[in-house]
This record gives sequence, C-alpha cells and structure tokens, in this order.
Amino acid sequence: MNQLRAAVIGKDGRTSAIIESLHQSKRITGTVEVLSGWKFSSFQTSREEEVRLNLQRLQKRDEAPHFVVCGPEEPLAAGKDGIVNWLRREFGIPCIGPTKKLAQIESSKSFTRQLLAKHGIPGNPMFRVFSGLKGIESYLRDLGSFVVKPDGL
Repeated sequence: MNQLRAAVIGKDGRTSAIIESLHQSKRITGTVEVLSGWKFSSFQTSREEEVRLNLQRLQKRDEAPHFVVCGPEEPLAAGKDGIVNWLRREFGIPCIGPTKKLAQIESSKSFTRQLLAKHGIPGNPMFRVFSGLKGIESYLRDLGSFVVKPDGL
C-alpha cells in the first residue's frame, strides 16, 4: 500500500476535522499546512506566493504532498480560476475541493438563489439581483420587510 503525504489549506473547525481524519488514515504518512490562515477575499499575490513558497520548500526537501485538501470556501472561489486549478497548473498537485465554478454554490448568493429558482427547489426566499441602484427603491418598498445581503463571501 502506497504511503501518501497530504497538505491542508485553512485553519478553522472544518480544516481541523479534515486534519484529524487524515491522521487516522493508515495511508497518510503526514500532513502539513501550506497556508494556515486565509484572510483575504481574493486570491491575492501575497497569499498565492505564500502557498508557492511553502510548496517549493517542501519539494526541495522531497516532502511535497501527493494531494492538497482545501478547507475554507474562500480560496476555492478566489482569483482567476480558484486554488484547485491553480495548484494543478502550477505544481501538478491534485486538490480536493470544488473548482471555482462549482464553488459558486457557497461563494455567490445570487448564483445559488438563481439556481434554486431555475430548478424550483423549495426554501428560496424572494430575491432580486441588482447591479446598480435603478429599481432598488421600488422593489424594497413592495417587499416591506427585507434583508439585504452582498454577493460573495
């Protein structure tokens, strides 16, 4: 049975559970954090560079992970094509997590609301997506009580 090394991106409850599960596997020889905190709403160069440097450091020591698990939604949805495709393209490392397009269900309220409406899935509140101020005032007046939420994480 081949032994595998895993890397984990994130530092939250979900990521802790992922790390604990990986440690319980007989096939995983070790886990390493390549990026402990994800504090930006976009895959900014400094964060990308941090991941790049950490992975290059591991590769030099012959400790490169066989795969990466991404815990939080933010890096999945960030940047030009999210971290999943970026890791595959830049390092040839598979990443467990949805691609940026598939992560929209978590990262974009407007995408999710429109998806629920399109397929008649119950539980979807009344909503309307605006890209500017035109029509907002009359729509809110017609609603009465309402909650406004920005799109994104």
